[in-house]
Amino acid sequence: MRLVYVDRLSIWSLLALVFSQKNSNSVFYLNAAIGGEKFARILKQLGILKASLRALSFHMDDIRDASGNLLYMKIEEDTMDVCFKISNREVSPNYFLKRLSPELNFNKITLYLEKIIAQEIHDIIVYLNVAQAHARNQVDCADGVIVFFMEKGLWSRYLADYARRFGIESVAYPVVKQPTLLKYLVRVIEGVRAKLQRKITRVPSGMGGKSHTEDVDIPALESRQGPLIASWYTGKSLTFDLDKRSDFFWLLKSSIQHGNVLLYFERKDIPVLKRDLDLLEEKGMQIIFLAQPRAQVISPIWHPTKSCKKLKKYLFGKIVRNFILSGITHIKRVPLFYLFKMLAFAKNYAYWYDFFYSHNIKVNINPNIFTAQHILQSAALEKCGGCSVSYQFANYWFSSVRFSSCADVMFLFRPSYQWVWKKNHSIIENYVSCGYITDYSFREVRANALQLRESLLKKGARFVLCYFDENSSDDRMSLISNERSIEIYKYFLERTLEDETIGLICKPGYPRTLGERLVPIHSLIEAVKASGRCVFVDEGGYLTERYPSEAAQAADLCVALLVGGAVALEAYLSHIPTVFLDLERLYSNPIYQKGKDKVVFNNLDALFLAIQKFRKNSASISGFGDLSSWLEDKDPFKDGNASLRMGEYISCLLEKFNQGLGREEAMRYANQKYIQEWDLKVNNAETLIMRPDREKMERMPCGS
Repeated sequence: MRLVYVDRLSIWSLLALVFSQKNSNSVFYLNAAIGGEKFARILKQLGILKASLRALSFHMDDIRDASGNLLYMKIEEDTMDVCFKISNREVSPNYFLKRLSPELNFNKITLYLEKIIAQEIHDIIVYLNVAQAHARNQVDCADGVIVFFMEKGLWSRYLADYARRFGIESVAYPVVKQPTLLKYLVRVIEGVRAKLQRKITRVPSGMGGKSHTEDVDIPALESRQGPLIASWYTGKSLTFDLDKRSDFFWLLKSSIQHGNVLLYFERKDIPVLKRDLDLLEEKGMQIIFLAQPRAQVISPIWHPTKSCKKLKKYLFGKIVRNFILSGITHIKRVPLFYLFKMLAFAKNYAYWYDFFYSHNIKVNINPNIFTAQHILQSAALEKCGGCSVSYQFANYWFSSVRFSSCADVMFLFRPSYQWVWKKNHSIIENYVSCGYITDYSFREVRANALQLRESLLKKGARFVLCYFDENSSDDRMSLISNERSIEIYKYFLERTLEDETIGLICKPGYPRTLGERLVPIHSLIEAVKASGRCVFVDEGGYLTERYPSEAAQAADLCVALLVGGAVALEAYLSHIPTVFLDLERLYSNPIYQKGKDKVVFNNLDALFLAIQKFRKNSASISGFGDLSSWLEDKDPFKDGNASLRMGEYISCLLEKFNQGLGREEAMRYANQKYIQEWDLKVNNAETLIMRPDREKMERMPCGS
């Protein structure tokens, strides 16, 4: 039996099916182009296409191996594996890209392209896993042939190699995209290439000429303000209160002057209130908008200076010239993919260089490592002589290209997390262990937590359960579906309604969309809330403002989803028994080694039965809710000073920049001061700074 799968039903894939002679009674397609299904019906009516076509619907939660293990993490790792093969064979030896160094940092260009490549191949890798899982469940297909049709592209042969791992035969079919534009562009490049070939007798060994900082007219440093710390607005609360989530938590306990901080707003999707802007101005912080947000007031938008245009023109010229020269001097032509991506790189690089240089920004704090933008920022800031800073905010337990970073300084909960970034080819100069980043909040929210607990006890609750959810979506690529989210909420709400001694605290991670995600159980939610024994924390908010610790400290037991992990970490660091719920069955997670049905449950009934036993006798299930062994490698400090450590390290960087020193001197000084201050105060005297370029853990005495 032969099963045929198509990545996208279109004119091109249908023609490939017709002429391929890959006969099958059924063809399953995962996407459909506009007009694809109509064209298929025409071919069927004409008798040209014999097979019946079926749309194959799926959700990430459906992609499992024969043992029922969810393949989400494996797909991420496979994507990384295929991406790095492409990078090693195609990107690293690419002559055109090498010619752009040292003008543009080659290592950061490579990281930038790896993120793009991973994004381009990810969906096909998902589809191949879907095809394998679907074929396994088909009758009489144990020894059948699986054929997968995919659009032909630069990475087709690598994806074909990956498909062969599953015994899948792949067929790459050609697709014509924007032919007029591409033909015109190719014609122009060929014309310029021919002209240069006639004139050039030898090819320069490098790009030559001045560096772009010398070539572009940018105002002198003396005419600008002193060095600044810039912080990208993440969408959290703009508050200086210690008991609420703050977008600049690292600032609240530090000695950094507010006037030395520039908060820049780039997100259009999050509203910014006038009262928040007034508070920032009152506190002396500088603010700037790079895009107009959903706001109560219209704020001026910063626009690039003329220097940005000059720099962009300069870089465009270098890129196009070297692309053409690479084609002249090498038999193997460089694909247009690299030209287009490097032009995009240069455009955004010029923007960020202008932004950082114009405002004399020497430290940029951005935790958003998931997009390629932070790589452009880091490259531009490095050219400006500054340092990029990022920090860990999630409990990572697998690695992915999506997490790769090139921050100069990366703050981690503990050194044990370094492998995540080392494995995904990150270029990080300094790993700094600081502890759980917002642990100061545990003490600050205690009064609020007790008040919340008291409100539930007054309504008859004798045992308070706290449930932390994660975001869900009906997007098939999301890990948690809305249906799964509804299932969990419905279960806990019904148990609370049935047992008048239970109090329930629901702490959604994304309250903005919760109402629309839980529409089918709206009446149940209202009924349980009416009892007074159920509270939805942050209800009605755009993003969550209150710390998980506040909800946790009001409870007797916390339940967190295993797909997250950070909220469980915060809850247990707040000294509240905590268990994981894992309906996704992520059996590869190390937590299963700590005790199934003790700290991790993959069945709601089993979890609730254990909770009932725990209520009657807390010692009835040995180790129930005890995450101490899991916590061992998560936070070496546990002292409430993580944000203070971060702030003081950043302050040391700014101190040296104010003295006119370079980025290397600033980082070296900050490392020395950090070790001097905290080395003897950490549990087990752990090494706090790691510099991968030194190939060893450093423990540097101050003044070395």
